Amino acid sequence: MHEKNMKSFRLIYLSLSLLFCDLAAANGISEYGVYVYSNFCISKMSGDLTGNRITLIRTADGDKVIYEYDDGQTNTLVAKKTGIDNSSRKMEFLLNDSGGVTTVINGEFSKDGKSLMLHHALYGNSATTLNLISDFSIPITYCK
Repeated sequence: MHEKNMKSFRLIYLSLSLLFCDLAAANGISEYGVYVYSNFCISKMSGDLTGNRITLIRTADGDKVIYEYDDGQTNTLVAKKTGIDNSSRKMEFLLNDSGGVTTVINGEFSKDGKSLMLHHALYGNSATTLNLISDFSIPITYCK
């Protein structure tokens, strides 16, 4: 009888754990994980990759951002400082380019965490939306 109760307890515990994980994900990004947001596309005229991509790495040691932009040549920068306010869903990070110029990039996550609206980007429009990539097997499409 004791073994049956332990199995029931484990099942209830697992169900509640999954429920809370789903609730955290439904309210945006969780405190830990790797998230890739991108608006990369292929130029119809040149065939070059163009756009922006942000890889957000959330660990117990803090948040890290890898910022990539492409204008025919991929440029990768690692943010020097990253700040995320979970309650307002706002993010800000600092980038230093090869010339030593510091740029502040800020944006806001959608409520469901599936997109990131950058208010300033290094390439393209000053305001641009990046979508969360969940399936990396889907090929990059042509720009609209």
